[in-house]
Amino acid sequence: MSAISRLSMTAAAMSLALSGCWMFSTGDGPAPEPDCEWTGQTLESGAEATAETVVMLDLSASAWTSESGQIPDYPGIVGELAVAYFREADARTVTLGLFSGDASDIRFPMQKAPLARPLDQGQDEQLSQIRECVGRVLAEALENPPVTPGSDILAAISAGSRRLTGAEHATLAIVTDGHSNVGCLDMNRVLAETDTEVLRERCEDESEWPGALPGNVGLRLIGVSGAGVSVEGGHSGAQALGRIREFWNRIGEQLTGVPGEYAEDPTHRWVDVPEREYPEDPPVLIREPGQNTLVIEAEALFDTDSAELKESAGSSVAAVVDSYGDALDRTAPVTVTGHTDSRGEDGYNDDLSSRRAEAVRRHLLGLGFTDVRAEGRGSAEPVCDDRAVDGFDDACGRLNRRVEIHFEV
Repeated sequence: MSAISRLSMTAAAMSLALSGCWMFSTGDGPAPEPDCEWTGQTLESGAEATAETVVMLDLSASAWTSESGQIPDYPGIVGELAVAYFREADARTVTLGLFSGDASDIRFPMQKAPLARPLDQGQDEQLSQIRECVGRVLAEALENPPVTPGSDILAAISAGSRRLTGAEHATLAIVTDGHSNVGCLDMNRVLAETDTEVLRERCEDESEWPGALPGNVGLRLIGVSGAGVSVEGGHSGAQALGRIREFWNRIGEQLTGVPGEYAEDPTHRWVDVPEREYPEDPPVLIREPGQNTLVIEAEALFDTDSAELKESAGSSVAAVVDSYGDALDRTAPVTVTGHTDSRGEDGYNDDLSSRRAEAVRRHLLGLGFTDVRAEGRGSAEPVCDDRAVDGFDDACGRLNRRVEIHFEV
């Protein structure tokens, strides 16, 4: 079979696309290049989709960078979502949005793009070509992505919900690690709040709440993980992940009115981190309920061998302080203690930890605290032994490099 000519943007070409014209291989030689013109088209005015998928992809640094060197296959996840209704409905559309930390800079490289009707034969190859076309759109969009520091997941839900048109079958999928650190659902401020009605009212006051989702919309947050969050107190990584997922399940119930498991694992394969620069994300800090000592890894606050607070660190500390609300007496004593790992001379470590504690002390004074004391302990009080048999234990060393802030609550 010869390849069909490239589709134009005319109504006639749209009719061809919807009636099922598609390129596929007969098995004689390599498959032809897929025609991806449909990804730049929009369902004709007046036409109605019977099924629609809106995918919002998180482009924040926390989702696309990893100490392990691998991240979930986000393009693969998006491609699978694009064909979710392929065999189950008549007229189907796909919308793709990209977001990070700025609600005003959410972009939509695909809006209500109509999928071709399934062929009687060759549907598997048809599906493969759809995924490839979506992958091409995504690759092109990532050349100039929205990359404001942070991740405003509620803004992505709001923007995605506004693209829903009322089709009988609908999915709103947010592909994200779930680390919301911007906007009125900044986890540093609200993770411990279990009353989602309070959160709804607060976000409505800030004009950020998206409103209730229609009952036919399937809300999914895919890829939610605990990788990269800063954990303090007695929390483990698994407990941190559990709290993040419980939070989004509560938000999902508030938005839909139905209890459910809205936060999902990244079910696809893992791939190498792409070579791309991202602005530094504010960290998500998870503390135990009632815990009065905030422990922050040094990397979240300072560059290597530096005692100058990063810009993102200052806003994150302020957000965590705000999360205590009225329970925090800013006239009560506060103690800031700096710690290092075991590398380097004791004198250098003592000095660096003291200077870092002093930088945090000055920042807290700027936030309105009146009685703040700073001290450095160097490497004298490790949380684990970073002196490995065959060298230095990097994972343990990161835990030892920390700043502890003890509040009187």
